[in-house]
Amino acid sequence: MFDISKFMSPRRSGRALVFREDQLLVMYRKRFSRTTGEWIEYYSIPGGGIEANEDPIDAVVRELYEEMGAKLENVIQVGYREGKVFTHYIFSATVSDDFAPELQVNSEEAYIMNQNNQFIPTWVKVNELTTENLRYYSSYLPLIHQLASGERPANIVTLSAK
Repeated sequence: MFDISKFMSPRRSGRALVFREDQLLVMYRKRFSRTTGEWIEYYSIPGGGIEANEDPIDAVVRELYEEMGAKLENVIQVGYREGKVFTHYIFSATVSDDFAPELQVNSEEAYIMNQNNQFIPTWVKVNELTTENLRYYSSYLPLIHQLASGERPANIVTLSAK
């Protein structure tokens, strides 16, 4: 069988774990699957693609501002995750206490959003996160719990690509 993925460069992106008390900043996703005919709901870790000649830290700062108006502070790389078609640079960051996430009208997410493909930036309680509702980001869960407890890893953590 032909495997096209070996000819593709992995998509590089920066992802941000931003906490406020016992909550994590996420992008709530709800989309309709034409394949199964069912709704798929999950939380996405905010962030996005790294542009040519862009540093991962600059990308994550830019992406969260473009997506939800977040002005990240204290941005520190805490993790790394690599799969066949993606590479994630994972950062811990803070935002101002009065930050209220809102989908930005000029964002790529707003452009492609419709009744069957929804993006809602929000805060979610860390203790409500599960491998099921993190779906594509389930391998982040131990790192999320570690950071939420106030413990920063001594080194950059490599997460599994599952």
